[in-house]
Amino acid sequence: MKKNLVFILFLFLFFIFISSYAQFVGAGGEENKDIGKIYVEEQKEQIINGLNSNIQTTTTLLGDIINANGKVILPEILKYSSGIYFEKSGIIGFAAGGAAPSVLKIRGLGELPNSGILILIDERPQYMGIWRHPLFDTLALDSFESVEIIKGPSGVELGNQAVAGAIKIKTQKIKNEGFKIKLNTAFGNYYTQDYFCGTMGKISNFDLAFSAGYRETDGARPNSDSYHQNYTGHLGYELGEWYFDVNGNYSYIRAFNPGPTYAISWDREQEALQTLQRAGDVRVKYENNDTKFQIITYTDSGHNNFLKTYNKFLGKLIDGSYNRYQNYGLRLLNEWYIFPGNITKIGFDWQYFGGYFDNRVPTAARKIEERYENDYAPYISFSQDIGIFGIYLGTRYGINNKWGQEITPQFGLKVELVKDFIMHINLSKGYKTPAMGTVIWATYDELKPENFWQYELGLKNKFFEILDYDLTIYQIEGNNLLQTDPVDKKLKNTGFILIRGIETGIETKILDKFIIGFNTSYTDPGDKTARFAYLTGKVYTDISFFNDFSIKIETEFARDRFDDNERQLKLEEYTILNTYFNYKTTIYNIDTNFYLDIENMFDRKYQIKTGYPNSGFLLKSGILINI
Repeated sequence: MKKNLVFILFLFLFFIFISSYAQFVGAGGEENKDIGKIYVEEQKEQIINGLNSNIQTTTTLLGDIINANGKVILPEILKYSSGIYFEKSGIIGFAAGGAAPSVLKIRGLGELPNSGILILIDERPQYMGIWRHPLFDTLALDSFESVEIIKGPSGVELGNQAVAGAIKIKTQKIKNEGFKIKLNTAFGNYYTQDYFCGTMGKISNFDLAFSAGYRETDGARPNSDSYHQNYTGHLGYELGEWYFDVNGNYSYIRAFNPGPTYAISWDREQEALQTLQRAGDVRVKYENNDTKFQIITYTDSGHNNFLKTYNKFLGKLIDGSYNRYQNYGLRLLNEWYIFPGNITKIGFDWQYFGGYFDNRVPTAARKIEERYENDYAPYISFSQDIGIFGIYLGTRYGINNKWGQEITPQFGLKVELVKDFIMHINLSKGYKTPAMGTVIWATYDELKPENFWQYELGLKNKFFEILDYDLTIYQIEGNNLLQTDPVDKKLKNTGFILIRGIETGIETKILDKFIIGFNTSYTDPGDKTARFAYLTGKVYTDISFFNDFSIKIETEFARDRFDDNERQLKLEEYTILNTYFNYKTTIYNIDTNFYLDIENMFDRKYQIKTGYPNSGFLLKSGILINI
């Protein structure tokens, strides 16, 4: 199997080399760029497909892609990157109560029992609850500056849980003296509302930022309403090459599940939830021309309260489950630039996970659990650019007091045959230990950590500053995949999984006024098809008129969609059309944006999972003010 993959990769490289041979003139005379990093600073309001310092495929989203046109939560913008499969069952929320029919996968991996998609906010991991999966509902876009999507296993520098990939969020910080205020208000059908206010300021060596957001909707179906609150705060102090800052956030969610469409009766509190999450960190940074050093201490805590659930043995509704959690962590990050074109990193991560679970079953079999675990992991990596070549080597040694030890290596190689024509290969490993919540429904001693290897080959090219395209093929091999046994419904390690795929993206920009983009991916996960689509993609165009008025039109499609495993339940294919209007103006010297969003214009009500249709047509308008 591996020999076949190596042969395919060799043919792919040979074909690209022959096709580009005519351009191979003077390529060795220019120092290689680290795409995906430098381009972020040079181009604004862009979708930047490239490589990170690990020589691994990434997509970086900037500017209006994040903040304009009424996008609310993080998953809504991720579909601009190929290889992302996302379906949102609620209007403003990622989940819809305890059943959580929404889906987010990267290259075929993700979702519950614990997703394997790691979220980092300014390099701080976000671990949510005893299931150790991120709560995307708490990640409001209003205060984000950039979002970087790392595709595939990323275990060396990110460690436990980053098997499907990682999403690195950079929040907005003010750089110049003074204050800025941002206000956003939006209304839509189904009594959908979205409010946000935030301020950033810098006085001498101090900088600060505070924000608050509130969202609610009645939902497209009875008992599908939800309510979200988000608050964030930041205070920093700069002292020469040193920087000290404190950050915190608070989120509260109340969401109701309408139940499947085929349900004869469904109580309003059945599978409804209340979620509270608190997080904070303290940081010390040092940076000069030769080195970067950062210490992050962080914590997150909160609870999930599922109000009622149906017990099929008792034949009635009973109280749901309640879990609370308290997580702590420490990250040490060091970077040195020892040689020209070199980045050497040495780091150490410590994470403590603790929590309590009570499923409230009113019988002698009532299950109450309290567990904790510790992760320790040093790592080292080395990347070097020499002429047209770049190389990356890294390894992590992870130790978990419950699940044992794991060595995680990674290797990458890139070559820039001509200016802006870059090919790369990457071999990476990721692993994740069973989250604390999974042992509630499984035999604890029989579970094993999952581990995945990814083999990736890709290219990226840029023509005359107006056309970008990228192409990547990959294979992911995994062991001990954790899934629900179809016979006894218990969580078990089900053995080997093989995922193969290809993804591509093209974007052209003409005179900064007209953008056309396209991305698509085909991923074959074999028989592991739970909530999955083999073929997905997006076509979009963005037209600007006189720097004031812009229109964006998007078409999304998905083919060969499945609900449950073994390809037993196939869902219908869909194509939907979205249109976004944005008008920028100045009123009394205040920058003001008026926007109108029309999503799913032809009201295509495809199912997210069996019995859970999406929301269909959604009309929303709003105003964004920057003072």
